[in-house]
Amino acid sequence: MYGYFKPGSSGLTREERKLFNSYYCRICYCLRILGGQSARFLTTYDVAIYSIILRLARSAPTPPPVRCQRLATGMMKQYRDDEMGLRLARVSLVVFGEKIRDDYLDGENMKAAGMEVLFRKLIADACAAEPEIRRIAFEGTDRINEMQDSRQQVERILDTYGEMVADIFCELYPMEDDYRQLIKNIAVWTFYVDMLNDYAKDYKSKKYNGFTLEGCDSIQSCFDRNYLFFLYLNRKINNSITSQIEKIRDDSKDWIVLNKIVNCAIGTTAFYILCGNDVEFKFWKGCKNIPYRLRYGKGKSNFR
Repeated sequence: MYGYFKPGSSGLTREERKLFNSYYCRICYCLRILGGQSARFLTTYDVAIYSIILRLARSAPTPPPVRCQRLATGMMKQYRDDEMGLRLARVSLVVFGEKIRDDYLDGENMKAAGMEVLFRKLIADACAAEPEIRRIAFEGTDRINEMQDSRQQVERILDTYGEMVADIFCELYPMEDDYRQLIKNIAVWTFYVDMLNDYAKDYKSKKYNGFTLEGCDSIQSCFDRNYLFFLYLNRKINNSITSQIEKIRDDSKDWIVLNKIVNCAIGTTAFYILCGNDVEFKFWKGCKNIPYRLRYGKGKSNFR
């Protein structure tokens, strides 16, 4: 339902889009099996991307394509015995639970309490079913918060977050280092983009953001003052992902879909944010593709 790896912007063919949807719908249906209709709102593009990497690492079959059923239950039988799909859904819940806990730590009590009321039991059940993943996520979140509180270098914090996510997915399925490293690099990118996207909000609330500069209340003004660092970091993160995708290349349809979606995201999302564009999913307004918004002149570029 949300995330930065938007397939609609990635130039997928019709068949490639159906293949991606088979991964995405798998998570959605498994969440529905675990927690009913409300749990489906926690489906993310990011977990679908990680599940493609897991499939490539395991040489497992691609999930079957299914129709989307908003209310009917006929298609759910396809996934009731899908152990990996259900575990991926539980990972989504455990990670969302840590997001709620992090919101409490950041003082966003009303937002966190609202989400906790809806999903407390579901998250608790997922944590009980996956205690080791819960431990990795809990300890990783605490470690990252400690690093943020001590104002450690942003690159070290990004690296720690990437290691945590890689550990979580390696707990699901032990994999060769090339696949683990790709998951880590993609996680680093998502955290990096989150900080760019949340800059103005974090600056106003005085929450941690690794890029905050005194007197710069927007990411665009921060970029203007510190553009060399941004260009260096963006290039470093993007290059690490593209080189790692090449290392696992097998020219399968799954790999092609992964390559297209990831490369589109890392090549455009940070740029759109620095141009002042909104890349967040707005459920009640619908999910509009970023290129469409840019085409109609939303936001101005601050690149010089």
